[in-house]
Amino acid sequence: MGCNTSTTAVAPTTTVQPTKTAHSTMTVHPTKTIQPTITHESNKKDDAHLMYSQLFKEFLSQMSENDRSTVISFCPDLYTNDNLSDLISTNPELLNRTNIMRKKLIDENPTVSMGRLMLEMGSYDRAEYLYFKAIHQEKNNWKRLTVVYNNLANVYYKEGKYDKALTYYHKSLSIQQKHLPENDSSLSIDYNNIAIVYETQKNYDLSLQFFQSALMLEMKASKPDEKLIAFLNNHIGLIHNEQQNFAQGTSGSANNQLSSPQGIALDSSTNTLYISDTGNNRVMRYLSGASSGDIVVGGNGELNGPRGLYYDVLSNSILIANANAHNILRWVYGANSSTLVAGDSNGLSGNTSLLLDSPKDVKLDSMGNVYVADEDNKRIQFFLSGQVNGTTIAGVNQRCPSRLVICRCRTAVC
Repeated sequence: MGCNTSTTAVAPTTTVQPTKTAHSTMTVHPTKTIQPTITHESNKKDDAHLMYSQLFKEFLSQMSENDRSTVISFCPDLYTNDNLSDLISTNPELLNRTNIMRKKLIDENPTVSMGRLMLEMGSYDRAEYLYFKAIHQEKNNWKRLTVVYNNLANVYYKEGKYDKALTYYHKSLSIQQKHLPENDSSLSIDYNNIAIVYETQKNYDLSLQFFQSALMLEMKASKPDEKLIAFLNNHIGLIHNEQQNFAQGTSGSANNQLSSPQGIALDSSTNTLYISDTGNNRVMRYLSGASSGDIVVGGNGELNGPRGLYYDVLSNSILIANANAHNILRWVYGANSSTLVAGDSNGLSGNTSLLLDSPKDVKLDSMGNVYVADEDNKRIQFFLSGQVNGTTIAGVNQRCPSRLVICRCRTAVC
């Protein structure tokens, strides 16, 4: 587990071949010449040092002369005048590793690139120094400043200095919250980074709060990051497991409570769960990973004993078996109220083709036709799409499409 290294910075998407950087013309401290013997079986440690030295030269060449002099003075082990790119090009595996590492580390500010290189090498003191230098360089650019704060926080996280890491992750988040809409999905990375630190500290309540915030933002993104969503859901589950959050719940009417829930439906495209909260006469919606829901319909006298639910992906709506009101309702996403599909709008029960008696479940086929488990009439009613006049297709000695069915008390449609 680790924090996102690049945060809001965008790495190049094209493969960058090693470049020959110009030698510095300044006077530098004497350095040891790197003269490795390059073979395809060369020592991995030597290869890594060669790769880091090449990237060091590239990032160094992009700095001002004063900055180059300073960086060389405390990184003499990496500086060399050798033509490393030619050496690396003789080893295809090392060349590929160098290209990948360059993409991972490069930033528009070479000081940040160099800081990432030091972090990658585990040279935390050097990385910290470079990021503080970058903070001064980017102090008038809030977007760039958040990148630096996140990278500095990554250093402290790697060092196990979690309180310091939180300080700079929160600084980044605070700046972005001042400039971005509160539901901007780009904030999900900051929430995620903060959540990871709290999780590492075993502060599960705060960790869960930030993971859930990250998940909600990412789910609303125009192009959600499926890997991040999976990561967030996984950690939310792990935290619930750590907290042993699977004890018996307490009945109630708060948004994180239910009373005699009798039916569920899932929107698999977003993992949003709809629940018939029968005892509270409402239908609740729980976003993926959420521990609290919101009321989508009911709670105001509109529903009476809702039971079975069915999610219709084509219309982004749910069908509700409103049992004690003896009807079937449809709630369309975003609507303020539901509409009648079958049964009586005033709650009248009966056994005619227009009426129902305590319907307990409802299903929809691909043509939009509706099937209802009409419990107290001991029958299955079939309604053509858009029609309110039903036909009995099972129960009361009616013929099913393939066989005769006698139904004593059917409470669910298979």
